[in-house]
Amino acid sequence: MKKSNFFLNVVRWIGVLPVTLISIVLGYVICYFIFRFSVGWFGGGHEQGIWAIIDEIWTKVVATGVSFYLGIRAGAFIAPNNKFIVAIVLSVILIILLILAVYIYITEYETMSMVVGILSCIAGIIGLCVGCQSVKDEERRNIK
Repeated sequence: MKKSNFFLNVVRWIGVLPVTLISIVLGYVICYFIFRFSVGWFGGGHEQGIWAIIDEIWTKVVATGVSFYLGIRAGAFIAPNNKFIVAIVLSVILIILLILAVYIYITEYETMSMVVGILSCIAGIIGLCVGCQSVKDEERRNIK
């Protein structure tokens, strides 16, 4: 019995990072299409003009924040123990990647794409922070 439990824990530890990354990608795709094809915050359905730009920015930024939140929650859920520490370590790794993404957006893209990319990275960092706080709160509830 202990041997299978050990094997399960090893598999869960190995799966933390892949599950986190897959959750981020799937969360982004699902959120993007939900926001893109629903009515949307600003009324949706704008084909051109400033409202179309705002819809696009809103969709990408919110989808990024939600996807990073879901990724941290999924990674912490998969971890067998020390869920908050796992969430912090995953957040640090992802924040480093987001800082690299900001650098790439600043050096490689035009103005509008750069602004959307930087706002998306900020939303991703906010999603990571909210996800870590959520994991911390859940651990506190489980201790009591």
